[in-house]
Amino acid sequence: TNKEYMRSVTAVDGEWLAELGPMFFSIKESYKDRLLKKQREKDQKDTMDWQMEQEERRKLAEAKAKEEEERLMRESARTPRVGSSVISTPGFARRYNQTPLHSSQESGSAPTPLPASRKTPRRVGL
Repeated sequence: TNKEYMRSVTAVDGEWLAELGPMFFSIKESYKDRLLKKQREKDQKDTMDWQMEQEERRKLAEAKAKEEEERLMRESARTPRVGSSVISTPGFARRYNQTPLHSSQESGSAPTPLPASRKTPRRVGL
C-alpha cells in the first residue's frame, strides 16, 4: 500500500484538551471540587484582607512615630539647652535667630532687621 499509517499512539488526558482548547472543551467540576474551590477563594480573600489590615496598621504606626519624632525635633529646637554652649556668630543669626540680640524672639518668627548702628561692619580696619 502507498498510504502512510500512524505507528505510535499516545493517550490524551481530558484536562489537556480543556487547557489547550478551552473554546472547544471544558471539564465539568464535581460538587465537592466546586465547594473546595469556593472555600480556597474565601480563605485567600480573608488572608489578603488580614494582610491589608496589618499593612495599614504598620503605616499608621510609622506615621505616628514620624510625627512624634518631628514634634520632638521642633520642641528641642525651641527649648534652650542647659549645659551646652552655643556660639553666636554675626550673620548667622538671621537664619537661626541665635545671637543675643535675637534670643528673645521665637525661632519660627522672621528676624527683624538690625538698626544700622548695631550691625557688624563688613570691613574692619583702615
